[in-house]
Amino acid sequence: MNVVQVFHLSKVYKPSVVALEDVNFELPPGNFVYLTGPSGSGKTTLLKLLFGAEKPTQGQVLIEGQNVSRLKGRRLALLRRQVGFIFQDFKLLPHQTIYGNVSFVLQVLGTSPQEIRQKVENALGRVGLADKAKRYPYQLSGGEQQRLAIARAIVREPRVILADEPTGNLDPEISEEVVRYLEEARASGTIVLFATHNRYLMGRFPHPTITLQAGKIIQNSFIQ
Repeated sequence: MNVVQVFHLSKVYKPSVVALEDVNFELPPGNFVYLTGPSGSGKTTLLKLLFGAEKPTQGQVLIEGQNVSRLKGRRLALLRRQVGFIFQDFKLLPHQTIYGNVSFVLQVLGTSPQEIRQKVENALGRVGLADKAKRYPYQLSGGEQQRLAIARAIVREPRVILADEPTGNLDPEISEEVVRYLEEARASGTIVLFATHNRYLMGRFPHPTITLQAGKIIQNSFIQ
């Protein structure tokens, strides 16, 4: 079964700004797919719809067979446990340690202290931050902050990771590291949908591509 299914998805903002128009695609487990297109093409809107942060004007988004736009409250929160979101501006908790930033979501979910410790240590180890667990975000470089954001996204072992221009403010070397970390997540069965307009990265790390322009898919090289 395909984990992500998007059917005839459209989003219109008032008064008449068309952000997405009749978007269709499906993604099975364990795939890394680039979502690309110029600024204003609808990439961020699509990711927000997949996460349930926006409601579609028309069409459906299904994650694990559940219609995201029909979920509210606890049911939406439960679904979001299966979806990790990586933001371009990191959105870290400045007054929490590195460990606290990663463990926070597990605490909210009521995970046991022992399991939290195990999962957080594993996630920080995977992104090379195990030795900085007691530091704070302001003590990290930009690349380290992005790695922390990745650790926070993967700690729940989600079925889907949505990455919104995660390398937009990083230098080429750190950007390559970010892609490698997300490729590791894909190798464990997670779907990675990576929004970017960085052609160098796309050439350096080839993966199928969905291209948006003016809210429409003009290219979909993903082959199931």
